[in-house]
Amino acid sequence: MTTLESSTGTITNLTSTTGTITNLDSEKGDIKDLTSETVQTGKVTADEGTIITLTGTDATITNVSGENATFDLATLKEILSENITTENLTVTRSAHFFELIIDKIKAAGGAILLTPSDGFKVEKVVADGDDYKLYWLADDGDKKISNMWEIGDQAICQEFNRAVEGTSYDVATKYYWTLVTDTGTETIENKDYHFIKVSGTDKVGTLDPEVGDEIAMLGSRTNTDRQSALYLAAFNSIDTGIKAPLIAQYEGINDFNLSTHRITWFAKNGNEVQGNLKVIVDGEAKTIQELIESEKESILEVTNERITAAVTEAKNYTDGREEVLRSFIQTTADNVLLSANNTSKDYTDGVATTLRGEIDVKADEITSTVRKEIIGSNLFLYNTSVEGWRTDNTTYPDVFFNENL
Repeated sequence: MTTLESSTGTITNLTSTTGTITNLDSEKGDIKDLTSETVQTGKVTADEGTIITLTGTDATITNVSGENATFDLATLKEILSENITTENLTVTRSAHFFELIIDKIKAAGGAILLTPSDGFKVEKVVADGDDYKLYWLADDGDKKISNMWEIGDQAICQEFNRAVEGTSYDVATKYYWTLVTDTGTETIENKDYHFIKVSGTDKVGTLDPEVGDEIAMLGSRTNTDRQSALYLAAFNSIDTGIKAPLIAQYEGINDFNLSTHRITWFAKNGNEVQGNLKVIVDGEAKTIQELIESEKESILEVTNERITAAVTEAKNYTDGREEVLRSFIQTTADNVLLSANNTSKDYTDGVATTLRGEIDVKADEITSTVRKEIIGSNLFLYNTSVEGWRTDNTTYPDVFFNENL
């Protein structure tokens, strides 16, 4: 049937084993059931309908609504859905999440160094006597990359697990830390490469660079502005003094002895912080020195046997001294003890000096004791009575001293 045309009419049943309908056109018509193994059409327009399976090489669909749809490749300007499940999601521009829930935490091994120069992956290695030139591309395909390395820098490479799938996991660790003796940019096979030249003699570890090695900067022999680093390690620390996992800060790295330049660290085997640290006390930020200088403590202790009143004040000075002043009165049924002491500790030499004076009053005896204790120099002096004390001060005749202390 080449053409079927009618202004009005109803086709109750149209059945054909084989056939071709070139044109089926109707201003108004209802097709209750149309079944075919294969339908080829240039255009399908319908206000309402159900399509079980729709397959097309190229299709533009203004609106799709359904329980299940499968596309090998689709470009969608806008998606509105309560739930979307996908194995992989790649966003090429921007993503806005009102709420993002991550159900999986992954562990990261290895280490990260934050230093003044970018690290790189070696793409070419050229031997130059005992030294090596290590090359990497001067652009990443989108933009130029600067060579931030300088002569005098120190380059480090460390890999803990170098096993390849299908091989033995008993693989030696790669480690070398070497001096950079030259830097620059060269054109090789019509491509620009940056390079650093590393010393085969001024180094630690085994210098055996390969394509794929990850190189990081760690220290400088000449530039003090390039001698700092932040180091994060999951295991096998290159700093022999602390154990991973760790976070550490370093200053003044100008050799291959990292532990001597450690400033602050948080590690498996201990923590230490150096620098200006502030704490919040009653809503006010104070340095540790300010906190110590203002720290005072008063105690009043009452028991069935005694009453003790004590005042303690701690002071800290910029020259490295710490001073603790303490006095107390203790009253019991048979005596009254008055004590005052001043302990001064010098952190520069570790020597602590304590001056202590005591008066013990009993019903039949009054005992006075003056002591000078020096801890750190094996010196201990004391005077158990006022004998031996004198004064030659006419302005303050009640001030006594003892030349033996």
